[in-house]
Amino acid sequence: MKTKDNVAEFLGDLAHGSKHRSDQLINAGALQPLVTLLKEGSDEAKTRAAYAIGNLAIGERQIVQIVNAGALQPLESLLQDGKDSITKTMAASALGNLSANSKQRSAEIMNLGAIQLLVTLHKDLELSQTQAAYALAKLAANSEQQSAQIFYAGALQPLVTLLREGTTLNAKHKAVTALSKPGHQHQLSG
Repeated sequence: MKTKDNVAEFLGDLAHGSKHRSDQLINAGALQPLVTLLKEGSDEAKTRAAYAIGNLAIGERQIVQIVNAGALQPLESLLQDGKDSITKTMAASALGNLSANSKQRSAEIMNLGAIQLLVTLHKDLELSQTQAAYALAKLAANSEQQSAQIFYAGALQPLVTLLREGTTLNAKHKAVTALSKPGHQHQLSG
């Protein structure tokens, strides 16, 4: 099983930042085995598969293929039941990427219960907090209603805490991005 773990991580590294390489990997058949690892792999395999899927989700076409392959539910399960904060961080990052530019996908992810899980993840390591803020920002970006749901789920205080106490510029940037969504602006002023 260790080989599959390593291959999943390697695929994630290959896909990182490249739509072309992501397309090539998906077209070569890498996606379904990664989704299978998310569902049935060891804890380490699930973490690495979430990392790879998050990196494959770089453009609309790739995202649709990943969602159609059935990755949302296992990623939400990892966010909830992952063995550690790193696993949950990889799941949060992948869900954030998968929610990009789609009100419908964001709603689907939110309906799985991801908001409360992401707000809870804010209590973990700063890396986890940063990726949770990233995912919340992506989910909130598609509609004011979704942004308001995130606000009412209790995201405001953890985001402000990350902004105030985060030790990296990236963490603070993700917090500002999440806080600057339309529903949060309305809630903060009203």
